[in-house]
Amino acid sequence: MKNMLLIDDDPFSMKMLENHFRSDWKIYNETTTDQIRAILKKEKIDLVILNAGIRRTDGQPMFDAVHSTSPAIPVIVYTPTNLVRLGRDLVRQGAFWHLQMPLNMDDLERLINICVNIDTLRSKAIETQQDYARLEKGIARMSVPLTESLPQRFTFDQDDLIQAIIDLLADILQVERISLMLLDKKTNELRIKAAKGLTETVIRNTTKKMGEGIAGWVAREGRPLFIRDVAQDPEFSESAFYAQYSTKSLICVPLKAGETVVGVLSANNKWSGDSFDEHDLYLTTIFSHVLLFTLLSAQLHFDRERTLMRETKLSALHRKITSTLEPKVLYHSLLDECSTIFEADFAFLFVLDEKGTALNSYHLIGNQFKETKLPNSSLGSWLAARHQSVLLSSEEARPEFAILEDLVEHRVRCWLSAPIVLQDKLIGSLELASNDVKRFKEADRQLLAGVGQQASLAINNSRLYGKLLHSIQEISEARKEVERVRRGQFL
Repeated sequence: MKNMLLIDDDPFSMKMLENHFRSDWKIYNETTTDQIRAILKKEKIDLVILNAGIRRTDGQPMFDAVHSTSPAIPVIVYTPTNLVRLGRDLVRQGAFWHLQMPLNMDDLERLINICVNIDTLRSKAIETQQDYARLEKGIARMSVPLTESLPQRFTFDQDDLIQAIIDLLADILQVERISLMLLDKKTNELRIKAAKGLTETVIRNTTKKMGEGIAGWVAREGRPLFIRDVAQDPEFSESAFYAQYSTKSLICVPLKAGETVVGVLSANNKWSGDSFDEHDLYLTTIFSHVLLFTLLSAQLHFDRERTLMRETKLSALHRKITSTLEPKVLYHSLLDECSTIFEADFAFLFVLDEKGTALNSYHLIGNQFKETKLPNSSLGSWLAARHQSVLLSSEEARPEFAILEDLVEHRVRCWLSAPIVLQDKLIGSLELASNDVKRFKEADRQLLAGVGQQASLAINNSRLYGKLLHSIQEISEARKEVERVRRGQFL
């Protein structure tokens, strides 16, 4: 049984109200502000009915006592004809409704039913929000360990798998249109990875910046957006694709690992034409995490395949450079293959002459292979950072990057370097660079160090080959000189 607080000092009105509602309500009657505050703190009051004409001037303080103590409790106010203005003022201050005396009990009962239903709906909404919050927190805790393995961008090619999940979710939610957008952290843009019900033009051309439109807002805030009337959203209504949405309801939820957003999942246009409800929001949220786990699994599989392919290419690189003896051909092949294998923007090979006093640079930008003889002033700074393999990333300018940036005239944010050592002596370095701060990983550093060891053998063979050619040339010249001398003796 619910509790009603009746604030009235008119015996006739009190008796009438008590007789009418006592079968469904437990009724409390108080007539002073102190008593009102005390009962509100002691009991769970569901509804207050206030005679604002109590003692002619006490209606306002009585309402203030209720509203300041329990502002969420609905208050129905009734007044005599001469205090109608006070009743309307109390409604503006937060009262639920105002009735004029004499009371019509049918009207009062309808208002009470509305209050009860609103209170029930409010309670359910709060419970739903709490359930949803618990769901979000629980799944977020499960996904926290995944944040360390999140890629800069998803690059796998298993689109059929993701599309199958999107199609399944579209059937479960019974929607015509659904899309998965993934965040490219390099460009800070969302792009559609898979969709159902959208044209190829939309899929191919749609991009959203963080904070732009509904998807961008969800990605930036990391919170779901549940819109019952899309037409009222000014950002969405201005979209070039607004005409494709035949219903007014839309759900958009983030794909999150811990607090890190990697994409958004959007759905709209229910087959029935109805609006989405909280159950749909639950399902979409759960599937967003299923999608995230699937994406990460697909990416891990893709990375393993890429690693195997990279190792195959490294084996081919080893065969290629060990069979090449011409120095510049060797250097070009080495840089070209490393640039491809490690997906580097720039590749460098620094080589000391055999006396260790001059430093030559060979670098590759796109398809352009360039050779530069560096000034002696660069030798010290180069030697300072090239004695061991290094992986360095920074958004800020670094002294280690200076020599590279001068050569390619581009900004460097991520750098790999592997020393080339021959007979315990540093003879050069193999280096890769990118303007993407997260391009290279620790595994890349280890792989490049191995390539550096292979390069040292290849460079040594090339030098030995050069010495051999030089020796052959000297022998040939000596023979020619001997032959010339002999001919001179017999003349």
